[in-house]
Amino acid sequence: MILELTKDNLLKNGIEKEQIEKFQLLNRDEDETFQCNVGNFYISVTENKFYTGIDFYRMNYFNNGTLRFPYNCPDLVNEYFDLALVEFLEKQRTILGILFDRKEQVNNFISNEIKTTQQRIESQKEFLLKMKHHKFESKENDIQICEGYINYLKKKEQPEVVNPDEVYKTQNLFKVGLLFATGEMNKYFTINNLNEIVLNNGLSPLKIAKKLGNPSFEKIILASKNNYKEGENKVKNIFNNLDMMNKIIDHCKAKKIEIDPYFISRLPIE
Repeated sequence: MILELTKDNLLKNGIEKEQIEKFQLLNRDEDETFQCNVGNFYISVTENKFYTGIDFYRMNYFNNGTLRFPYNCPDLVNEYFDLALVEFLEKQRTILGILFDRKEQVNNFISNEIKTTQQRIESQKEFLLKMKHHKFESKENDIQICEGYINYLKKKEQPEVVNPDEVYKTQNLFKVGLLFATGEMNKYFTINNLNEIVLNNGLSPLKIAKKLGNPSFEKIILASKNNYKEGENKVKNIFNNLDMMNKIIDHCKAKKIEIDPYFISRLPIE
């Protein structure tokens, strides 16, 4: 509930006169959270309002400059999921550009949330094991909420349907190759007089892969940068795979995407 910050409204919501006077609730200089005998409440000086119940948790978890999972108010899980997903998708869209695939990124978000939540469960269980002679109900409740959230997330996963003729587009070799073809990778390297890739100072294949939002791109970037043509890593070199490069070129033409000249210059000779 969100109410005007008046003495009558505070009293009507169970906040005692002594607390109002002790904490000067009507004369605060900044926004702040308080506890009283009926629960937590949040005072917004700028709005001249106070928040109780689910609105207190909404303000606490979503509207104070950071977005956090509402462990103490699972009724807000739907709102958290929607807000966090939008935030994640916007970031990934900026990073990936034309490579952005909404369904794929939704599933990536869900996988990340499951991983983070599972780590919290393991941490709480480890704590309870160390303190097994004591009772920590809040920790036990936290584990139940986490387990419930994981089940919630699994129901949100979107099954991927791929055209059998375009399975190659799900491969990292295609995804990284497309980044080279469109010039998206150019900001990470320069070309020397031997037409070889030289990474910019401070960058490594792993760092670039992380900037692109997918650490599994590392080996493809490494093999392509070093132009491996022999050994087991040659299959990870996009510039050593004429068939995949041609598929990427065809894809760009079909999508009316301009192809970077450097990519064309690296087509292997049959």
